[in-house]
Amino acid sequence: MKAGHAITPYAVEKTGPSEYEVLVYDNNWPGNDSRRLLIDTKTNTWSYYAMVSPGYPQAQYEGNAKSKTLRLAPVTPGLGVQPCPFCVGRQGGGSKYNQIRLDGTSNEHARLLVVDSQGRKTGLIGNRVVNQIPGAKVLPRSSGGIRLRPNGTLWKDSPAPIIQVPKNVEFDVNVDGRHLGVRDRETLSLVGPTYDATVENLIMAPHQEANVALSPKGNAITYLPSDKTTSPAISLGAESKSAAYNISVAALGAPKGSSLTFVKEPKQQLMWFGDDTKEKRTYEVKIRRFTANGSMREFGADVTIQGNQQAFLYYGPLAKKNGHARLVVYLPGHRNHPVQTFPIELIE
Repeated sequence: MKAGHAITPYAVEKTGPSEYEVLVYDNNWPGNDSRRLLIDTKTNTWSYYAMVSPGYPQAQYEGNAKSKTLRLAPVTPGLGVQPCPFCVGRQGGGSKYNQIRLDGTSNEHARLLVVDSQGRKTGLIGNRVVNQIPGAKVLPRSSGGIRLRPNGTLWKDSPAPIIQVPKNVEFDVNVDGRHLGVRDRETLSLVGPTYDATVENLIMAPHQEANVALSPKGNAITYLPSDKTTSPAISLGAESKSAAYNISVAALGAPKGSSLTFVKEPKQQLMWFGDDTKEKRTYEVKIRRFTANGSMREFGADVTIQGNQQAFLYYGPLAKKNGHARLVVYLPGHRNHPVQTFPIELIE
């Protein structure tokens, strides 16, 4: 599934007892009507001469029924309005899965492994794909490797597959960078019918690991960043009847090895966050509010907590035209007695 390329078929010609030529349009050869993909139904093989990008080496692509490296994608599902799994009211949020995806900035990528509460694993162990979680799916990702090694061969590109886990399953996500030869900045996305979050600024390097735990029923996410991640950040989606929110929380200069926890309480339109360190630390909070008429406004504040304090963000009032959100710091179990309150200011 590396160095992939998409072509558009428009006709099929039978050229032998079991041989067929699929006439295709290839955007790397514009105006060329002689492009053909060859299929042999007796041997269950296919081949196509292609290049991943103009100006890069051409090569014979080939595969068979077992390799599953040839895929036909229908056009019609891409036409029309697409269902949104995390918008206001969660239109189209009837998905049965939480989807986990890892994206990086280099041609070398960390590996992604999901582990459920019973220790069953789905994802990558070394270079081997495993799927032990009942109902889970592993979706390979094709990619286009366009960088060249000195010998002229294509650079090996290895994005982690997308993993889908049944929506009510609690799980841990392991991001494994121990095999990496370079430093990489990764983004981990979790999107589901009731919860969505993005782990940002995840710095992976050789011998580094990071872990995320998701509890869909408890609307909680816990994040243990790698030792190289200096300001871990998480973005979460939230919504009310008249507005949707993207809430980003960054722990500025968080102590290495500190675990961060974020919990949403949708009915009260608030979320709270804290960590397991007793040191004084600062969180940068930014809120982007989207309304049904397409407008977007951004709000923000910094909050400092220490000891075992927790910060609560009341975002619901922002749904009103002149509503004011606020950050309130409490000691656990003492939400009737706030330690301090921070206003959320509009960022012009």
